[in-house]
Amino acid sequence: MAVIPSVHDAYLAALERVGNCSESVRAGWLGRQEAEFLRRRWLRATNDYLTHVMIPFLDGEAEVEIEIDETAGQYRYRSPQWHSRIVVRPLPEVALHAFSVATWWWPKAT
Repeated sequence: MAVIPSVHDAYLAALERVGNCSESVRAGWLGRQEAEFLRRRWLRATNDYLTHVMIPFLDGEAEVEIEIDETAGQYRYRSPQWHSRIVVRPLPEVALHAFSVATWWWPKAT
C-alpha cells in the first residue's frame, strides 16, 4: 500500500531537493503540491522569470534565450532548428517562486 505524504512532508522534501531555501525555484518544478504551497503562502511569486530554457533539439537538448512578454502573459524563443520559427509558450512555465519558510514554520505569525 502506497503512503501519501502530507503537504508538510512534501514541503520538507522540496526544501531538501533545493538545498538552499533562499534560492528561487521554477514554477512547475514542485509538481502537484505547488498550488497548495502557494495557497498556504509557503511559496511566493518573485515576479522574476528564467532568461534561458532547455528545449528538445535533435537527439538532445539545447539552451535558448527567451523573450518575456508580461502584457501578453507569454514568452517566446527562436527555434534552433528552424530559425524563422518563433515558439510561443505561457509565461507561468518560466516563472520563479521563493520559499517562505517563516510562514510554514510559524503559520499564525504571518
